[in-house]
Amino acid sequence: MFKKGDKVRIRNLTIEERYGVELHYNSNMINSEGLEGVILTVEERNYGVIHRVKTKRHDEWKWLPEWLEKPTEYDAF
Repeated sequence: MFKKGDKVRIRNLTIEERYGVELHYNSNMINSEGLEGVILTVEERNYGVIHRVKTKRHDEWKWLPEWLEKPTEYDAF
């Protein structure tokens, strides 16, 4: 769905989404939820695809595709 260079928004996740999967969720990742960023890499793992995203805060974490969404674009005029 997403590819390298795409702009994405990191969803606000539920506890089940954060900790009910094979990809490790670091508790510091919660600070990136709700932020927009750019996909730096897309990797294939034995449990699926993961995306390394760099946010405007300059942090980088690996996210599952279902944790990401297209950013909302607003055109006032």
